[in-house]
Amino acid sequence: MERGEAWIVSHGGREYVTSDEMARIFLSQAERALRTGEPTLVVLRHTKGVELVLVTDEASFTITRRQLAHH
Repeated sequence: MERGEAWIVSHGGREYVTSDEMARIFLSQAERALRTGEPTLVVLRHTKGVELVLVTDEASFTITRRQLAHH
C-alpha cells in the first residue's frame, strides 16, 4: 500500500484506493451535489490516476477504511 492511501471509494461497481485528504474532498463535493439535487461530476484522484465520478441522487457510493494486511 502506498503511504497515505487508506480509503476505498466504491462507485458504479468499481473501487478506487485514495488518500485521507482526497476521500474528504470527494465526500465534501459529493454531499454538496446531493444537497443541490443536481447531477455533478466529482474529481477523484486515486492510486491509478484520476476519475470524474458522476454523483446523483440515484447513484450510490461508499467510502470505507482500507484494511491493512498483517504478516
